[in-house]
Amino acid sequence: MKGKILANGLISADDGNRYNYEESEIKNATNSQLVGSEVDFELKDGKLINIYITKAKFNIDEKLFSTDLQSIKIKAYIAIVSPLIPLIGLALAVILNILVIIGLNKAACSKSLMRNYIIAIICPIIAGIIVATSFWGTVGANFLAAGLNESWGTVNYILSSVGGIGILFGVALGISCLFFMYKYYKELSFITNEPFFMYAFWCRIVGAFTAVILVGWLFIVAAFVLEIVAWVRTKELRKSYNARA
Repeated sequence: MKGKILANGLISADDGNRYNYEESEIKNATNSQLVGSEVDFELKDGKLINIYITKAKFNIDEKLFSTDLQSIKIKAYIAIVSPLIPLIGLALAVILNILVIIGLNKAACSKSLMRNYIIAIICPIIAGIIVATSFWGTVGANFLAAGLNESWGTVNYILSSVGGIGILFGVALGISCLFFMYKYYKELSFITNEPFFMYAFWCRIVGAFTAVILVGWLFIVAAFVLEIVAWVRTKELRKSYNARA
């Protein structure tokens, strides 16, 4: 007999009747939400036995924020290669990484994984804006002062000083993001019990500081490869060392 699960413990059967069931009778239960799933079952002495889910209800929230390791790994793989997609690649990578971290947070009960990732992403953006604004502001001040009389010298000096301070602050802010990125990869490595994530992190750092020469890009490519290898090697997720109580 076939039917559909209306609520936990209640099935609407094709014969027009509703039957109560014991969840222990579901022989192929998964982590999916049972309500709304189509089932096949046997009716014996008024009780439902040998219940099999033939069509699980698709739950978008469950799929996106799943704690299932395979689901997390698939999203992680796509996130790693997403930057290769023109225009939307980086944004897509960030979104997918956030979905990966949501799943990891739920599985590992982490207090800081998401926070460290967000700070590591936002800090360079803010730092870049500050450095660019300060630099071009200083250039503009010098250009303006060059075409005016000497009375603008003091104003130019002040603006240049402020611009210089802004550049130094922006650079310092950008460097500080490395600390949060390190914390993120360290915790990720612990949760997955996979040291290759840390190898990927160090390659990424070396590549970022040597990107002006060819060897830097080799390190960046190596970082992507090592991160893929890390996810492939990941077989389990464990509680974070700073797991929520």
